[in-house]
Amino acid sequence: RRAYTELKVSGVSNLFYIPGDDLLGHDAEGATDASHPNDLGFMRQADVFEPVLREALRLSDSL
Repeated sequence: RRAYTELKVSGVSNLFYIPGDDLLGHDAEGATDASHPNDLGFMRQADVFEPVLREALRLSDSL
């Protein structure tokens, strides 16, 4: 996060940050071994990635 902040402050544009804290959820159901995502974990990652990718690619929210 610190590197991201430093780069943004220095003027780097088109840089996006996705925190990893919520990628698999907090109920231990999104990973097979607390590290590797299962089906649910990949869906949760997609839910986190989608809005950031839409912003980065300048896509509308509607499909």
